[in-house]
Amino acid sequence: MQKTNQKKQNRSNENNSTKKVNRGRAPINLPMLATVDVLGVMPDDELFDRIKMLDLERETVVDGHYDTKVWDEEIAYVQRELQLRRDRRIFHDRYLNQTQYNDQHEYQHSHVGEADIDVELDNSMFVRLSEARDALRN
Repeated sequence: MQKTNQKKQNRSNENNSTKKVNRGRAPINLPMLATVDVLGVMPDDELFDRIKMLDLERETVVDGHYDTKVWDEEIAYVQRELQLRRDRRIFHDRYLNQTQYNDQHEYQHSHVGEADIDVELDNSMFVRLSEARDALRN
């Protein structure tokens, strides 16, 4: 667990867009790195936009013969977040479908409105209270 936290800390400490890759003729600004926590709260459309932006920047980096490792890693993190969300939706839909099926199955096999013959009502307390009330009236 400590390694995971340490990775998150290192990744969040690198959240700096002023770093440059000095290979070739001109330096290129590195992409703004987002932590796993930030990616986790981003809406889906922002994640898709982020992937498009990173992919376009990566193409520019490739065309300039620069190192693409940072862009590749960031794209992988965003794709991982999107995959986790897809999997959660799939499992949630399966859960809802199964729950709905179970509810319908139970309802169809229940005896709604039918009296349960095995249950005997104990009204002895009511009878005693009625007798006591009648005795007080007389």
